[in-house]
Amino acid sequence: MSKRTRNSNTNQNRQQPNTPQNNNTQNIAAVAVTPQNVSTVNAQPQDIHKLQNKINELEFKLEEEKEITAAKEAEIATREQELAQQKVQAINGFKELEAMARQEWLTEKKQEIIVERQQIIEAAQTEAQKIIKEAQKLKLDVQNQADSIIEQAETLANEHRQRAREQIIKEIQTKEEELVNFRKVLDDKDRYLEEEDKKLSRQIKQIERREEDLEEENNWLALQKKKLQHKEQELTQRENACSEEAISKLIREKGDIERQLQVIQDENNRLRVELESNKNRLQAVSGSPAKILEDNNILENKLREYEKIFEQYPSEIELAELRRRAEAAIDFEAKYRDLQARVDDLERIRRQQHSERMETEQLRKERDTLKLLNQYLSEQIEELKRMLGQLQTSQIQAFSNFASMDRKNENISDRPHGVAVNNLNELATISRAWMGSLPSRQELEMGEAETSHFAHYYDKHTIRAFIASMAASRLIIIQGQSGTGKTSLPEYFAYAIGGKFARIEVQSSWRDKLDLLGSYNSFFRVFNESQFSRAIYEAGTTRYCNHPYFIVLDEMNLSRVEYYFADLLSIMEGRPEDREIELLNHDPTGGQLPKGIRLKNGAVQLPIPDNVWFIGTANTDESTYEITRKVYDRAQVLQIDEPFPQESFDTTQPANLKIPDFRQAVQKAIANFRDTDREIVEGCLKLISSALHEYFQVGYGQRLLDQLSIFLPTYTATGGKLGEGLDHFIARKLLWQVQNRTDPNVRSGLQEVRDIIEVSFTDNPRLGSAAISLKLLEREINKFKR
Repeated sequence: MSKRTRNSNTNQNRQQPNTPQNNNTQNIAAVAVTPQNVSTVNAQPQDIHKLQNKINELEFKLEEEKEITAAKEAEIATREQELAQQKVQAINGFKELEAMARQEWLTEKKQEIIVERQQIIEAAQTEAQKIIKEAQKLKLDVQNQADSIIEQAETLANEHRQRAREQIIKEIQTKEEELVNFRKVLDDKDRYLEEEDKKLSRQIKQIERREEDLEEENNWLALQKKKLQHKEQELTQRENACSEEAISKLIREKGDIERQLQVIQDENNRLRVELESNKNRLQAVSGSPAKILEDNNILENKLREYEKIFEQYPSEIELAELRRRAEAAIDFEAKYRDLQARVDDLERIRRQQHSERMETEQLRKERDTLKLLNQYLSEQIEELKRMLGQLQTSQIQAFSNFASMDRKNENISDRPHGVAVNNLNELATISRAWMGSLPSRQELEMGEAETSHFAHYYDKHTIRAFIASMAASRLIIIQGQSGTGKTSLPEYFAYAIGGKFARIEVQSSWRDKLDLLGSYNSFFRVFNESQFSRAIYEAGTTRYCNHPYFIVLDEMNLSRVEYYFADLLSIMEGRPEDREIELLNHDPTGGQLPKGIRLKNGAVQLPIPDNVWFIGTANTDESTYEITRKVYDRAQVLQIDEPFPQESFDTTQPANLKIPDFRQAVQKAIANFRDTDREIVEGCLKLISSALHEYFQVGYGQRLLDQLSIFLPTYTATGGKLGEGLDHFIARKLLWQVQNRTDPNVRSGLQEVRDIIEVSFTDNPRLGSAAISLKLLEREINKFKR
């Protein structure tokens, strides 16, 4: 409602008499009241009551709007705090993204430099190889020409030699010219790099000057930014004093009040019209003055209440002040936007300066890197030249380590030492006694022992099972916890029987046979023999070929066995004379191979001697891979879960076991194995395998039966009982397939297999008790107990 409207209403109220006497005088002058007029006058209090209810409702809604407005103001304040926090987080996130992008760019540049460097090196190596090949070809041509000159007549010899010498000189000169040209190319590359270096230096100077200018501009911008921040603080204070939300709230309240005043004014005008009409009618008719005075008093009271309500709302002056503040807020918002745009421009300029500084720093680093690369390439070129000269003047042996072994063992014969044995029971007894009769570790550490070996203790069953495993397979796996003597068993058994032991530490990065055997370097034309291939070759030399040679793959399941040992697994299945593994698909020596190397179909083959056993130790923990069935089927398995107790033995000499004697002893044990024992084993194995197939779908092939036909006779020949050997074989070759099952439903199947094994052994006096198998099954069953 405007100021003019409010003043008019106030003047009308002032013109009306406020005393009862004046009201009565006006009412007496009115006409008399008719029944129709009386009903109209009686209806006025009801309208006024309705109007009062509306006013009350409006007042209640006004209070609600005030509460909602207060809540929104609190919410807006919270939102402003969140926006401020998000702004800070966004700035920090931008810095992190910038650092990450810078790091990625540096990484890409480094990779590009490394790739370019590798390409240059490879090109140099390729060029050197070409020169080497041409020099070799030239050398062969010279030799052929020299041979032809010798065969010719003596009278023409001098002439042909002179011609050959001239031709060689020309070819050498040609090669020298090629080397000079190659050196010129390298010099051109050096000059190019120097020019690039100078360009980079000039760019760096320009960038440094640009940095100085940017630094001055940055200082000016920082000063301007401080001024803007000061102005922004002032504007923020003014904004807090005159909030846009408060202005909007007052404007809304003003609109509500104006609408309410308009409604009240319309109602008041209507009532005044009715009063004027009633006055006119009262002048024409007679009526009750008392009734008219009462109604008039009621109306006057209502008017006074309305005037009190009007006084609570802002005046025209206050509304004008609110309008002025709203306009000031709009101006402030426009100025704030201008300042914000200026701040954004300054921030963009700052980021651009930072980017230019980073580019300058990167160019410096690239310049330093190129200098280092240039120096490295120069050194590599000199090294290639030196190597090229050595290759042209020296004779290279592709298998130098193998040839060295031949020279070393050429005059060393097989000298027998220890007690000669050809009986398996004596072999088990002597070897176990010798290992246990050595000095203790304490005596060795105190220097009281003459030997470098110390005592190791193993029970009879472990030694017998190890000897039987040697007879049944060329691959033996000894598994168990760390520190139980798995690696020491083949080592000290080799010492005890006069054999040889080589320990190969398996690496977790092994993926194929190249990691195991070694690789060929085509540039130097040499084969880099591994420790494994050197051990195989050494086993075939005259010094060791008649005695067992144990190659131990320590912690063989650090990598997947079927990856790096796959070729040997297949080779060991063949005939002894066919057991050989390919080292190279060509002969780099031109037929000058070491004695122990074969050339077959143009490929270099390394024979696997008949005296070699591959023994793998395997830890059972989370850092290793599980050994697959392919490996287990071809191997014999021993389990050592804890160290064995110490025993006392008389000092004894080691045994002297030769391969022919061992082979003959095994054949004798197989021949002496009784048919009744063989039938007992077959019947027992049939029952157990049937239960395993029924409950676990586990079976076996002919390979297992062939191993069993050798293992059991050898085990009994070493002094072991038939039941102990069969119990060991079942536990290690069959029951491993039912271990570590996670399905609770297999518990009943494990119990059935356990009962069948127990009955099969106890019902036959020749077998006795299956302690190993029953203990293994009981441990698996207990895993499923609640």
